[in-house]
Amino acid sequence: MMPSLLNAARRRQLGWLIANGIAQALGALASAWLVHSLFAQLAHDTFQFGATMLSAIGIAFAAMAVAWLRVKERAWAEAMGQDYVSELRLELFDCLSAVSLRALSSHSRGGTLLRFIGDLKAMKRWVSLGIARLAVGCVSLGVALLALAWLNGWMALAAATALLVGALSAVLLGKYVDAAVREARKHQARLAANVNEKISHITVVRAFDQGAAERQRVARQGERLKTAMVEQARSLAWLRAVGDTTSGFSLAAVLAAGAWQIAEGEATIATVIAAMTAVGILLPSFRDLGLVYGYWTSAKVSQERVVEFLATPALVREVADAQDLQVTKGALEFRDAELKGSVKGFSGAAAAGKVTAIVGPNGAGKSTLLALAARLLDPDSGTVLLDGQDLATASLRSVRRHVALVSQDLPLLRGTVKHNLRYRNPGVSEDEYQRVIRECRVDEILEGLPKGERTRVSDAGTNLSQGQRTRIALARALLDNPTVLLLDETDANLDPRSAAILDEILERYTGTVLIVTHRIERVARADWVWMLDGGRLVESGPSHALLSGDGPTASFFGSAVLKAV
Repeated sequence: MMPSLLNAARRRQLGWLIANGIAQALGALASAWLVHSLFAQLAHDTFQFGATMLSAIGIAFAAMAVAWLRVKERAWAEAMGQDYVSELRLELFDCLSAVSLRALSSHSRGGTLLRFIGDLKAMKRWVSLGIARLAVGCVSLGVALLALAWLNGWMALAAATALLVGALSAVLLGKYVDAAVREARKHQARLAANVNEKISHITVVRAFDQGAAERQRVARQGERLKTAMVEQARSLAWLRAVGDTTSGFSLAAVLAAGAWQIAEGEATIATVIAAMTAVGILLPSFRDLGLVYGYWTSAKVSQERVVEFLATPALVREVADAQDLQVTKGALEFRDAELKGSVKGFSGAAAAGKVTAIVGPNGAGKSTLLALAARLLDPDSGTVLLDGQDLATASLRSVRRHVALVSQDLPLLRGTVKHNLRYRNPGVSEDEYQRVIRECRVDEILEGLPKGERTRVSDAGTNLSQGQRTRIALARALLDNPTVLLLDETDANLDPRSAAILDEILERYTGTVLIVTHRIERVARADWVWMLDGGRLVESGPSHALLSGDGPTASFFGSAVLKAV
């Protein structure tokens, strides 16, 4: 849900900005009054050097005061905008943390990144440069026009008419600006999505020698973006031009009305000059108001995208007053678990302290089953229980405490090796930290790294070998001794040393293990096997019995069974 644009704190900030606008108007009026006094003296031949100097000093101080107020206005407006986007950024991150991977896949990574950068920037501009300037500018101009009306009603009417025409002209440009902003936003998203994908999968581009083709694609997208951005700049420039033109017309209108009033004997030259001074000081605020519509248009487009993202379905939702799991053994059970398109009425029990191997063809629902066990997903129907307690009603914190997952979809993160090792529980004791390092043989890895545990890990750990990444990921998962360990093809592509270390870890581990694997020797060491196909459990039983039989499991592994059994 989008945070409130004007919560209690930001209403106070807006109040200060309005007060600032009033002070700016008063400063402008003080300058106008001093100018009026000065020219009145000259008109009546009552020139006095001391009084003139005081008026000049007063005008200078008024100008400095208005300048200082504008500096404060910008700082306060920026603070209000940053406060809002900070709150919105956290809402976006909370949504990103909770959204299902299936739903997230409907958004490109580049588009998602644009939510956190481009869209937040547009929203910040609207709050700090739009709302803030709208409040300050309207208040300043309102006070100035009232004072101008007190000086001379016709000059005030002339200025107000010119300002109104300018405001209507800006509104009429609205459709043009809106279309230009949307077009630029569309091409930004497309280019960001493409570049982000190529950064993540540049090896695919290299492997198939498509560098030149992809370069041409980026060039085409960049050209379209350039055209769209130029058109957006042109539309915003027209808004600025309207503001500048309106400023000139306002001064001309006040001058014309003043000349007519002088001719009618209703005003003096001093009054006209004072009125033009006040209008001239406040017109920069109106020129800023000419861009407010552009800020609002950009923010409106970004808000639509942000609202769409925040409405993305969450993968799990913690129920009110969720209780912590009370785990004693670690028995994991699925009862008629159903997830549309993946798992179909699955029922099975993994005995506490035993290893259950999950096998089957690609797309059988094996990884999805582990995601349900880790409560990264909630079933559409049915239940997943740990020691008889429904995971869907338990607190997420306690589920994460008792269930750990190792998967290729959970890569190492940027940062130090130590940061990755402690990621599951940064506040873990040093004894527990060292225990896991030893049991997973990570100490051997640290000895070979240039800075040991302070060595930086690149994106997804690509500066480490597959075996090193797997052992660090295992250590990360085993920190704090979870009750259930879920392994999703963790043994794939391991070197013999790392595979042997994984065997040792599983032999020592006293908790419950579910392992998705295609390695027949790993299945043979398991206590129990679940054979899945099409999201359904087609066979279940002791590993030796299934591998030596003539059922789906033995057929799946084929001749490899004879060598392993």
